Amino acid sequence: DAICHDFQAVLLEDCSATFSKQVHEQTLDSYRRNALYPLLRVAKSTDLIDELLER
Repeated sequence: DAICHDFQAVLLEDCSATFSKQVHEQTLDSYRRNALYPLLRVAKSTDLIDELLER
């Protein structure tokens, strides 16, 4: 929904989980290769915080 409303979306890899580490990594890899980059991207929470503090 965020992208449809002209927002950028960030999936925080260290603030999300699945039922197994393998599925988690596969899901993150899928989003990293997403054609919607940079509207949808994967980041670590510390990187996002640093980016927001720079603004």
